[in-house]
Amino acid sequence: MRSKKKIPFYKRWRVYAYTFAAIVLFGWILDVTGWSDANDAKIAAETEVKVKAVEAQLAVNAEKNAKVEAEAKVRDANTAKAEAAKKAKAKADATVKAADVDEKLAVEIALIKELTEGIVVAVEKSPYGQDDWMITWVTVSDDWYDSEAHVKERFADQIGAQVKASLYAAGAVKQGDPILVHFYDINAKELAKEKIFGGYDIKR
Repeated sequence: MRSKKKIPFYKRWRVYAYTFAAIVLFGWILDVTGWSDANDAKIAAETEVKVKAVEAQLAVNAEKNAKVEAEAKVRDANTAKAEAAKKAKAKADATVKAADVDEKLAVEIALIKELTEGIVVAVEKSPYGQDDWMITWVTVSDDWYDSEAHVKERFADQIGAQVKASLYAAGAVKQGDPILVHFYDINAKELAKEKIFGGYDIKR
């Protein structure tokens, strides 16, 4: 049996070269793999820092927004309170003014009754109109029927004008607003109706 022939050392350089190259390549692969792992760890750490920074900023923004919303609620509540107080005051003022108007008007009407020696029985808002004095009823006693037509007309003119003046003076009607004064007897029968353009239409 033939033994293998040994290759001389100087003739085995290719094997040595390939072996060396393989060792170098393997070392490079290990080095690259280690660098990649380190780089991934670095990127992960940086990403975590950035995420935490964003989360912290979001928390700060949320706190600011909550503070702004709380301040807005307080401001709205204060505004609502101020509006409620304003309305309450306006209502109270209106109530006082209405009471003052009613009191003044009662004095004016009492004076008219006194000046007519009881012929004028009442001065009221029309029960068929709106809740204002635009159409005003003047109720008179039966003495009306004992007067001549021209006296009735003169009486209606004078007392109608006095009633309007009293309504303006007491503040029951705004100065200049229209008022029509009609006369009725105690049984609510129409006696005299004021014309739109002045004067009275004597019915009875």
